[in-house]
Amino acid sequence: MIKNYLKSGFRNLFRHKGYALINITGLAVGIASCLLISMYVKDEFTFDSYHENTESIYRLTRISMRQGEEVIMPGVSYPEAEAYFNEIPEVINFARLRKDGGVVQVGQDLFDEKGILFTDKGLYSMFDFEVLDGALDSKVSELESLIITRSTAMKYFGNTRAAGKELVIKLRGEFERYIVTAVIEDHPSNSSFNFNMAMSWTRLKTVVDEWTRNFWLITPVTAYVMLDDQARTEQVAQKMTEVRTRKNASDDQMSAALKNESNGLIPLKEAHLQFKKESEANQPYLLSGIALLILIIASFNFSTLSIVNSLSRSKEVGVRKTIGASRKNLVLQFLTEALLISILSFILGIILAEVAQPGFESLVKRPFSYHLLGDPALLIVCFTIVLIICLLSVIYPSVFLSRLKVVNVFRGQTKVNQKKWLTRSMVTLQFLAAFVFITVAFGVNQQHEHLIDKEKGYNDRNLIKLEIPGGNSKQVSQQIKNELNKSPNILSVGAVGSLNEAISLQDAEGNRVFVVQGNADLGYLSTMQIELLEGSNFTAIDQVSEDAESPIINVLINQSAASLLNEEDPIGKLIDNQYRVVGVMNDFQVFSALSKMNSAMLMADTRPGRAFQLNNIYIRYQENKLSETLSDLETVWSQVLPFEPFNYTFVDEYNRNLYQKESLWSKTLSYASGLAIVISIMGLVGLVGLSASERKKEVSIRKVLGATVSGLLLMLNRGVSSMLMLSIIISIPVAYYVIEQFLQDYSYRIGITPWLFAWPLAITFIVAFLIISVVTLRTASTNPVESLRNE
Repeated sequence: MIKNYLKSGFRNLFRHKGYALINITGLAVGIASCLLISMYVKDEFTFDSYHENTESIYRLTRISMRQGEEVIMPGVSYPEAEAYFNEIPEVINFARLRKDGGVVQVGQDLFDEKGILFTDKGLYSMFDFEVLDGALDSKVSELESLIITRSTAMKYFGNTRAAGKELVIKLRGEFERYIVTAVIEDHPSNSSFNFNMAMSWTRLKTVVDEWTRNFWLITPVTAYVMLDDQARTEQVAQKMTEVRTRKNASDDQMSAALKNESNGLIPLKEAHLQFKKESEANQPYLLSGIALLILIIASFNFSTLSIVNSLSRSKEVGVRKTIGASRKNLVLQFLTEALLISILSFILGIILAEVAQPGFESLVKRPFSYHLLGDPALLIVCFTIVLIICLLSVIYPSVFLSRLKVVNVFRGQTKVNQKKWLTRSMVTLQFLAAFVFITVAFGVNQQHEHLIDKEKGYNDRNLIKLEIPGGNSKQVSQQIKNELNKSPNILSVGAVGSLNEAISLQDAEGNRVFVVQGNADLGYLSTMQIELLEGSNFTAIDQVSEDAESPIINVLINQSAASLLNEEDPIGKLIDNQYRVVGVMNDFQVFSALSKMNSAMLMADTRPGRAFQLNNIYIRYQENKLSETLSDLETVWSQVLPFEPFNYTFVDEYNRNLYQKESLWSKTLSYASGLAIVISIMGLVGLVGLSASERKKEVSIRKVLGATVSGLLLMLNRGVSSMLMLSIIISIPVAYYVIEQFLQDYSYRIGITPWLFAWPLAITFIVAFLIISVVTLRTASTNPVESLRNE
């Protein structure tokens, strides 16, 4: 019996090739999209869950009270984790992590290595790492020990049998030799670790000075602690506060600063999403919703075509019942056909997902460590959902058709048309979701473009940035500037320190405020083309030597800083009895347009002993002289820094890359809306095609009575047009709400105007209408004789 059902099912699919192709393809596209998004969502929710000790490991955080609000910082100070391990019995292991960069020398080649990690030996006993060569034993604590990943071993040695071999690396001063202790497998895609090589914490002591390593106020270290099974996190956190207080009891200033601070313990599995912004933390849920919506659209497509296709099978049912088929036989036949479509769609969906996986990985900026076929649980869950949807979709038409009386079937009195409201409702819901997708995608794309094109306060076109490594950046940058100024291809050169530190200043009313600060040279403003609104730029006399002692430092502040300091006429004013304002700059973008313009202060001094004072050199070059400029830069770099790899950054490209989240959402929603529209139109084409085919005789009679092709075309498209218009009307308030919620996270956002809805909806409506018109035109142009010859 089952064999007969399968034979009949395949025959029916081949008999209705168009219906089968649209159904299988539409459902397969929906399945492929759902599978790919499910891979990403699963990765997000299973971060670090593969470690055996996951339940006992916690991320150590610092909790600080600022202006009455609790702020959780992901890092802690250098000494904390070790102190807690030594003095709190419940803490049975710990690991500190600090990332850095260096230069690897292989023969005559130099490689800029950003993924160097300093860590304690506890990392390798707390977490699971697959060792490919060597061993994670006591040697990992030695000064010259080096742990590398598979990819790093392949990069530098050509194979993974690298244990015992040497690598020459420079961290700060000279190149030194390191011995590879072990080679470990690359980190999976759902791992918080992303280092390429790891050095011992003993090595860190040669890079960071002792005062910094024992300073409890800064938070540059990522730390994990492992608690015993009976430990209670609240009690452990309280003991940590007691230890911190006891360790700093002799320093009144430190004790006062740490008084309102405490530690937090975040379970390892929750740590990944904990430190993301709310919008980013909700991203897996939103992507799950998108995947579900696409699958629902594909399912509605399947349901609609199944119901409409059943109209043409009433006589088949009548014949089957005449020769003895029971209701049960007929229902099982329809369910078998649904099962066949489900299986074929699922197989095609897996193939499409496997083909599209590299592109999807590029889109979400995450190479997955496994393929779909290697995750049977995900495949089983997805197939079960698809199968249930398909079976539910054919239950109504199969039960309805199996109840038809044979006499009524052959008289043409099936009355299936009374249920057209069901198919119209599903088509309307399909396009409602598709219209919301495309409108929201258009809005997100506009916001993304708005952030990129927003006025930055400086000109980022034809601008290149060089970053100077090492601690003697002032002298090195001066050498590089002197040489670059000789090039006819370069318009100007300026240098600035890292604008990533804040300084506390006293405003005009005596309150303490924080301002971003850094050192700058004479050419920085002109090179960046930052407008000076009041006062003057630095002069040569402001650039004091490193040996000079000057209690007063001339500074430039921007408008936001002047407003924050409550200074209406700041020129010549002395701030904190140390900083004299000589000029006010226009506001300029320090970080990104995701937040408001930062208050900034540029200082003219070169405070002795301070590293990285002018480590960023900006070069403005002549338009159409890019290749010549890069050649000049590389020549000068090789002369001044022969043992450092040459790297440069285009500032405009860097600014675009600041908005990767927005870019991800823009592309994801664009692809999702495209898929939703394509699937919906495929279903609509099938629906209109079957509907028009049933109305051939009506169309022929109307043509005989004088109806024109254009009139018939409008008549056949009237129902489709009304469904599309209803979908548009309902989609506008829904899309408005979604876009408004999305824009809440941005300080600088686009306005929600009627054009934001008009353009995407109008274009989509016109495209859908034209495609449907091509289908109905074939029916409207049919010769009446062909349809009425048998009447």
